[in-house]
Amino acid sequence: MKTREETAATFAANGDTFPTGMRRLSMASVALLEMTCNKYLPVILEGAENPHDRIELLKYIFIHTAPLDQVILTCQTYRKDPRAFELLVLKWAHGVTPEQALQAVQYIAEESEDVANVSSRIIPTGGGESSKNGQRQRA
Repeated sequence: MKTREETAATFAANGDTFPTGMRRLSMASVALLEMTCNKYLPVILEGAENPHDRIELLKYIFIHTAPLDQVILTCQTYRKDPRAFELLVLKWAHGVTPEQALQAVQYIAEESEDVANVSSRIIPTGGGESSKNGQRQRA
């Protein structure tokens, strides 16, 4: 697993995109993945197992690669007709190569690692505190 410094350096070096041009995870892309019930979102945010679902992978690639205007309009279609959304993504994805799909899987793993690396959790202290916001227990 990368250190926090390595994660920060990755973002500094690559900015908003990976070297191949695939956009990095953002609040907007998380919202779009959530809105379209993408099965790869739990992989990234919670470390869930890879669902090995090619259509969901193509949807992920679409959201992070296609022109933003097209992504937003197509994802909005999901709310009215999930099948139409899927068809639009499949039409767009006709030119996605197996190599690009493999890169996307690698990027998803890297994004998952980065999210885990920058996430924090509260560790109880020995002084009776259960969280940084919790009330200290009195002896």
